[in-house]
Amino acid sequence: MSMKNLITGLMGVGLGIVAGVYMYKYAKSAKGKKMRNTLAQQMRQSSEWTEHLIDDTRRKAMEMGANTADNVSAKAHNAAEQLKKRMNAVAIE
Repeated sequence: MSMKNLITGLMGVGLGIVAGVYMYKYAKSAKGKKMRNTLAQQMRQSSEWTEHLIDDTRRKAMEMGANTADNVSAKAHNAAEQLKKRMNAVAIE
């Protein structure tokens, strides 16, 4: 490893440490706590909204499935009625 890469790496680590210290201090400040509480509240609201969306989607899928089953059942019933009519017509002849 060259000296240039070593220095660059150490500078990156140093900058990361400095940034981490400032972020830690900000997180412990009143503004940081307020931001953390706001983010937590928004995450809870997002979670509730997502649960509502999942429930609504599940309900709509069940309704669509019931509608599809009703349509298939109606078509099968119509086909059975037509078959009975044709069999009766053949039996009469």
